[in-house]
Amino acid sequence: MWRAISGTIVITAMLAVGVWATSAQSQQMPGPGSPSNAWTIGLVEGTVKSVDPATGTVQISTGLLGLFGKTLRLSEDTEVQIDGRLGSLTEIREGARVKVAYEVRDGKNVATHIELTPRV
Repeated sequence: MWRAISGTIVITAMLAVGVWATSAQSQQMPGPGSPSNAWTIGLVEGTVKSVDPATGTVQISTGLLGLFGKTLRLSEDTEVQIDGRLGSLTEIREGARVKVAYEVRDGKNVATHIELTPRV
């Protein structure tokens, strides 16, 4: 009986940490303008899971063990920063650690700034 209770407590704690990590990473602030057409601004940190040039998207794995993720659209205005210099979208590789600022436009997450961060 004690094992069942201990297992339930461990699973509940892991779920709570996962939810907390996800909500902490997608802190969103209201953008300028009226609430009805304001863009939402967010920040996500994680590992590049995939880059799809055909659809212009990048998938970022986040959270506990990379279980959570976010798909971001890339635009011509998306800035890429690598080691303090301006880079290009073609330099983003799977497995790279990134910090991404994004806006929600028409229900889509659109990356505005991508910074490749060194692995620690």
